[in-house]
Amino acid sequence: MESVVELDEKGRLLIPSEFRNTLPSKRLILRRLKDRLELIPLPDPKSLRGKYKLKGSMVEVEELQERKTRRDRRLKIKSPRRRK
Repeated sequence: MESVVELDEKGRLLIPSEFRNTLPSKRLILRRLKDRLELIPLPDPKSLRGKYKLKGSMVEVEELQERKTRRDRRLKIKSPRRRK
């Protein structure tokens, strides 16, 4: 699935509903990769409720999740490729 979109006068990008409706969360990581942008949806933090013993509000859980996802992706990108 793909769609052509434009930035509005304030530089905002509207994600079409057929894409938005399939996302697991409203929180996304935006990453610039050379000549393109990548949007990575974060899992809905409410789906973590009861799985882990976490202290704090849902906002704090979301922030923790965001930091962990960024760290994991950074490690994955920086890891050396295996030789065949």
